[in-house]
Amino acid sequence: MLRLRVRLIIGVTNMFDNALPKEAEIILALDVGKVTGASLWVTNYPERVITTEIPTRYKVRDVVEDLVLLNDNKVTIACENFVISQRTIKTAQDHNALRLIGWLDLFCEKHDVEFHLRTASSAKSFATDEKLKILDWYTPSKDGHANDASRHMILQIRDSYPEIFTTNILPRLAKALLK
Repeated sequence: MLRLRVRLIIGVTNMFDNALPKEAEIILALDVGKVTGASLWVTNYPERVITTEIPTRYKVRDVVEDLVLLNDNKVTIACENFVISQRTIKTAQDHNALRLIGWLDLFCEKHDVEFHLRTASSAKSFATDEKLKILDWYTPSKDGHANDASRHMILQIRDSYPEIFTTNILPRLAKALLK
């Protein structure tokens, strides 16, 4: 049974313009900042992600609200955490990441959406560019934010849907990496 049609556009990328089966579950992975990388994955299409970069935190808010409030599917949000360190104190003059993470945390709690934070290093060490290319999830861009979001996506699929990770993603990686 299909539910009503939802259109979600991020930048110029139409994330999906088809009715999703009611049982489909969605993960939105984000690499938040002045420009936010976004990667969207649906359980019914386990080999595909749709990635883009979102230019402002206000557009990120709109995307998240539309995704969560305008459909009946279960949504999980995975996000790169912003860790304040000696390096970021000196180099990070933009506070968009902190503002977005705070808003996401409160929004997800209010709307009963799973919200997961993880470090950039955990995502980058596990989901390399090579692995993204093997999966055909690599998106060339100026700063790589869309790819960083896809790195978090791989980890979230592994953690939330181990059966899909094991049957759909891991074999594709193993086949290419073991050549």
